[in-house]
Amino acid sequence: MRYSYFVLAALAWLANPHAAFAEESGCDKFAWPIHAEQKLLQRADKIAASSGQSFSGLPAGPVELKLARLDQGGFEKPPERAPKNPDSFAGTLKITEAPSGIIQVSLSDSMWVDAIQAGSYLKPTAHSGARDCLGIRKVLKFELRKGPVIFQFSGIEAGSIALLIAPPALP
Repeated sequence: MRYSYFVLAALAWLANPHAAFAEESGCDKFAWPIHAEQKLLQRADKIAASSGQSFSGLPAGPVELKLARLDQGGFEKPPERAPKNPDSFAGTLKITEAPSGIIQVSLSDSMWVDAIQAGSYLKPTAHSGARDCLGIRKVLKFELRKGPVIFQFSGIEAGSIALLIAPPALP
């Protein structure tokens, strides 16, 4: 009788082997919850922007950033990590009046991100990512000072990316 539970469980697994793992996904591999950001990055009504565009404050929602070829990225400074593929895409986004404090940059794809403020690279205070999470690949947190900041994105295989620049605690 005690083996009947195990036999039933095995038969259930054989009938649907993925059901046992339905609760787990690549999204669970992030260091903190990213479900709100994931939903926002998948919205169809993202703010359209081109590489080099400026915002006076943090964008009011997710952005679809059209990129340029790497050699036309318009970087303020060279990327801190050189892209592996010279045929990849790149872009920049400037925030002319960034707030002070921690902001989070959530990204749809794999890439290198530089944040530059007052001519210096900012190191992320935290970062996390997962390769198999639908719509979101990487999240970085930066400590900003009030004033302009430039975000540089490089080493991207696609001609556009979805991104979200916002405080870490989204409603």
